Amino acid sequence: MYFIECARLAEQHPDLATVFERLDSQFRELGKVEVLRPEVWASYLNVDPNQMRSALDMLAEHGVLRREEMIECPYCEMVALRSDYLAELEEEEEYRCTSCDRPLKEKSIQVITAYRRGEKWQEASNPSDGSGDTGIGVAPQTVPKVTRMMGSAAAVEALLALKSKKGWTMVELARAVGTTARTLQKLFKLREIRSSTFRTMAERLGISAEDLLAGKLLNAPK
Repeated sequence: MYFIECARLAEQHPDLATVFERLDSQFRELGKVEVLRPEVWASYLNVDPNQMRSALDMLAEHGVLRREEMIECPYCEMVALRSDYLAELEEEEEYRCTSCDRPLKEKSIQVITAYRRGEKWQEASNPSDGSGDTGIGVAPQTVPKVTRMMGSAAAVEALLALKSKKGWTMVELARAVGTTARTLQKLFKLREIRSSTFRTMAERLGISAEDLLAGKLLNAPK
């Protein structure tokens, strides 16, 4: 099998052997998986949902997978870690879906339990000796990253210059660029904020995000 753990668990739990075999087959084809949703995979592999959840929980207990509490966008079904969602709500007072960019409110999201690659999967993907022989058999692969943050020192300087020129308070500047004073303070301190928020600010200023990154304010709001 692709994962030794799948073979061992299939032997230890004969009633779930078919589930582990089908999962293992898919792991071999996919190489890696970002998010596993029990109900979706149960339907796809034509197995009982309860058996699927049991099998995934066991793989999580053995470190192949990691059990996560996630939120699901009601518009596009994109998922994100609930911890990230709550942290961003605390920092920026809103959370926008990284796929459809719609604001997600607590009452509109669905909290789900899903699974991601665990420690043993990661170890297999990044063998320390370079041989790739870890007893699991996953080839090293590069995980694509999505840029979610934007900002620059030039953008901060331009916004501060605009604030000074207009004689605005932080709240007035924030209102003019379509965000909150708290978000601006984060930008001024860290030199970056969520890319969707940064692009909204640029749009309100009548320029592109690239121009704002370069500190070019061509059409300051009145």
